[in-house]
Amino acid sequence: MRILIGTRNPAKFQRYQTMIRQCLKADIYSLSDVDVTEVAIEDGLTAEENARKKARLYTQLSGMPTLGIDEALTLPELSQEEQPGVYVRRYSGKEATDDELLSFFLSKIARLPASQRHAIWTYALCVALPNGEEFFEQAHVQVLFTDTPRLPLMSGYPLSSLLIDPTLMKPVLDCTPEEEQNRLRPLFHAVNTLFQLAFTTGVIHR
Repeated sequence: MRILIGTRNPAKFQRYQTMIRQCLKADIYSLSDVDVTEVAIEDGLTAEENARKKARLYTQLSGMPTLGIDEALTLPELSQEEQPGVYVRRYSGKEATDDELLSFFLSKIARLPASQRHAIWTYALCVALPNGEEFFEQAHVQVLFTDTPRLPLMSGYPLSSLLIDPTLMKPVLDCTPEEEQNRLRPLFHAVNTLFQLAFTTGVIHR
């Protein structure tokens, strides 16, 4: 079986490749592997809308079952106008580099007391099939932000340098693979559920 992960972010591709391989045996491809160069327009108001847009476009272009992913961030202590939401990478008003994104978030986090730096990541996942069927799941993971970056940056996921696991109270970049899997358990569960749903259609075969 072949699965396409619809992202050009190497860190994101690696994360979901690992998760999918825990669910099923599959040959997993990136957009560059299948020579897809078109970029999905992420103009949805929610992570779900953007995940569906990516999955639909890339399955149409590749002819392969495709996982579309979008992530949104909520910091309850910020005003509604200041919420990153689906604009995490474009939070500053433009497409930011990793270094720019880290600096911009530091400027926001530094003014919040430590007790008000909790946040929620929303992970929206859509599998689109070449026959037009779609399957959707969503997961929420709680984190804490710090104003002391844990370096070096993880390319593609620069905000990981600012995240603390609220259960272990340690930087997420210092988590062992087992601790990271436990931290992201809701996301692992959503990925597993998503592909189990796609399998029940009989359209995707091992």
